[in-house]
Amino acid sequence: MTSQQNKTDHIHGQNRFYFAFCLPIIETGDILYKIQITNNIQNSITFIPDYFIDRHLASASGEFVKVYLYIQRHLKETDSLTVPDIADHLNMTENDVSRALSYWKAEGVLVMEEEKTQPVTKPSIPTASTESAAALHVPGKSNLSPSVITARMEEEGLSHLAFMADTYLGKTLSQTELNTLFYFYDGLHFPVDLIEYLLEYCVSNQKKSMRYIETVAISWYEQGIDTMKKAKDAMKIYNKNYYSVMKAFGISNRNPGPAEANYIKKWLEEYHFDLPVILEACNRTLSSISQPSFPYTDTILSSWHKSKVHSLNDIKALDAQFRSQQKTATVPKNPNKNAAPAASNRFHNFDQREYNYQDLEQQFIRKVNGLDQS
Repeated sequence: MTSQQNKTDHIHGQNRFYFAFCLPIIETGDILYKIQITNNIQNSITFIPDYFIDRHLASASGEFVKVYLYIQRHLKETDSLTVPDIADHLNMTENDVSRALSYWKAEGVLVMEEEKTQPVTKPSIPTASTESAAALHVPGKSNLSPSVITARMEEEGLSHLAFMADTYLGKTLSQTELNTLFYFYDGLHFPVDLIEYLLEYCVSNQKKSMRYIETVAISWYEQGIDTMKKAKDAMKIYNKNYYSVMKAFGISNRNPGPAEANYIKKWLEEYHFDLPVILEACNRTLSSISQPSFPYTDTILSSWHKSKVHSLNDIKALDAQFRSQQKTATVPKNPNKNAAPAASNRFHNFDQREYNYQDLEQQFIRKVNGLDQS
């Protein structure tokens, strides 16, 4: 920077301040500023395309922009990013990050390839020429004027809904919060009882932010949850028992899928097993085949169910009975002690094969469940 650039010039009676690498002038009142971003690390720069600023900066929410910038920043360092990592770095919920990714995908800003492993997505940012404008799956939220909100408050159902929201959240909702509340009713087409359950569910989880409640509402909408019964059924997945089973299998980065949830429901509601019994079956699955398998665990629990197992003590007794039978089966039976030993010939001169029937049973179970890799 030259000394000429450091001083203040008086041009046409206005103060103009110069900084290095002069960028376009920004006018504030009577003062014109030439500015620069204070970043002297030339090898650590993230470039933002002009088309993004021109077309998306004004319309996208700040949370969505944060996710976009974070992805731009890390694309040059890694070819994969996880939703939990982005959420942790940006102090956002995973649902917020997923919404942002869906938004940019719909806008044509991101291209995401689904991977078999969860929850990794592989985003890439196309050029302006490949950008496409696709419609969002989630209905947009209208900004109702204060007069419209006041008029809507006269409607019987919405008046009751607003009162319940005030009660659950422990405060009088602002105009913005009422706008979001009515969005659940008008935009997402949730019935009043479902919205009440939504509020109850979020508050029971110590979440009273309308922003958080909206995130949950949109997640329910995307899952096709449009009645209170569907919401209650879906919430079963998140209860303690379901989470404990997933944790026992070493799975912590996702919720159980529909087939997995059906297995857990069967063990809990049809077999009426206590959680410790189910977790013991999960542990034995991992010990036997070194990988989580709901079908394999179901084989174990089905066997225990037929054997009238109800507790861990019943399992210990069943194990002791099995060991006793195995020990008896391995004792050689030789009723004719005085018989001469068999002649040694080429048909007898080899080690007799001994079968481990427990191993054979395990191999059979693995084959039935498609777990035999041989």
